[in-house]
Amino acid sequence: IHSNHFHYRDLVYVCRCLNRRTPSGANCSLNPHSLLRALEENMNGLDEVEFREVVDIFFQAISAETLDDFSVPPAADFRDAFDTIRQSLQRSHRDQERCSPELMPRYKLIIDPSEDNSAVRLLFDLAVLAPEVQTRGGQGTHVFTMSDFDADCSDLRCAEMVSRIKVCMERGQTILLVNTERIHGSLYDLLNLQFRKLAGLEGGEDRVFANLAIGAQTYPCPVHPEFMCIVHLSQRLLPRTPAPFLSRFEKFVLSTNQFVKLTVRQLSTPDQQLAEAVEVRARSFVEFIGRSNFYGFSESTLSSIIMSRVSKDSSSHQIADRSGKNSASGFDWISMFCQDDQGLGNEGKVAFCVRSVCAQLLQLVPPEVVIVKLRNVRTRDFYYQNYFGCNEHFKLDSFLDGLLNRDESRHPICFKHILFARTNNSVLGLTSAQSFPPLIARDLVVKICDRDNFESQVAFEQSLNDFVQSDGQRVMLMVVATRDCSPGH
Repeated sequence: IHSNHFHYRDLVYVCRCLNRRTPSGANCSLNPHSLLRALEENMNGLDEVEFREVVDIFFQAISAETLDDFSVPPAADFRDAFDTIRQSLQRSHRDQERCSPELMPRYKLIIDPSEDNSAVRLLFDLAVLAPEVQTRGGQGTHVFTMSDFDADCSDLRCAEMVSRIKVCMERGQTILLVNTERIHGSLYDLLNLQFRKLAGLEGGEDRVFANLAIGAQTYPCPVHPEFMCIVHLSQRLLPRTPAPFLSRFEKFVLSTNQFVKLTVRQLSTPDQQLAEAVEVRARSFVEFIGRSNFYGFSESTLSSIIMSRVSKDSSSHQIADRSGKNSASGFDWISMFCQDDQGLGNEGKVAFCVRSVCAQLLQLVPPEVVIVKLRNVRTRDFYYQNYFGCNEHFKLDSFLDGLLNRDESRHPICFKHILFARTNNSVLGLTSAQSFPPLIARDLVVKICDRDNFESQVAFEQSLNDFVQSDGQRVMLMVVATRDCSPGH
């Protein structure tokens, strides 16, 4: 646990949470269940093991003082991070309507272990937050993101975003701030819950105001009782984030690994054992190849691959295998399920799925590493055939040719792929579909964009929306030089 993770304010809000959970007019009585709920919401932002250590510290201290049997609730009473933040958001909206400004619950901080903002997608995929476009009256979650484009780093851009946040405050909408560190100073009073309450005129409702800094000026702005702010923070920034900033929020860690564990727990016992065995052997395979030999490998990479093999139907979850018996491009996947009627024993099913997972992992490894590392592996022929025969690693036009040859009746959705090129001269020189004869033969219109040509995120999103709404364009190539990439992009 980082030394600056918790502050005295976190302990104060634990006590306030216990007080709010006590019925009005009743004596405040402390019980294990209410304390656990208060700790889940106000002393969190940790993984399961670290949070359990915090819980043990509190319960042991109370037991020592009261001399009573104040034991930790069973594991079944612990909520997962997704349920905790979902219920915390629901409770916050209820409490804000009846609480005075000084007792209002804190806003939320999402700590994301990934480098691609996976936690943001999980919030919407699991219906913790509602997308703005799927709600009436624009009452969904408004996402505010600041990029590193030159035009987005200007004071004018920051002032525009603060002004848009001000509108959401007045309307009582939920906002999600992603990569917005540059404007946190402008929201100092808001994030600190430093509100001023003004009595309504002639019996009208009381109003709450918070100061916002727009440019060099500070303005009091009304805050609707239902307004909620959620801040996204990459975990790699956590050690150097000041404790006063962290103490402003209820903290939660959301990761793909947590989602995988939660999903696996819902499987049947045999399938749970299968998933766990596949993960253990796949991790051993990664260590054998060497983590540094995988392009873009992170802690969530393996979990994401295993998650793609968990399919849900009307009866149960299965660990699905998607083996690459397909066209030359290797992206026309054939779904196969490890069922007992396939004649595979338990060990055969594990080996079958491990080979499939490892074959997909190898797509992130350079060819020379595959040849050297697997030359003494007993199943090297399978991996060689899958790597060199079913996947294209050398020619971009062949990759696109195979991608466009897929059966659209079986793959009707869009796909996004990241291609790592050893050299960028030929890629950066692309200007039209004339560089790709297979595309010309199909009379396809290809949109090619260079990251360096965009000055702002607005311009980039406009280009992307134009592509999505276009009737004739099916392929969009975004060229980004590695020197322009940073973690999280």
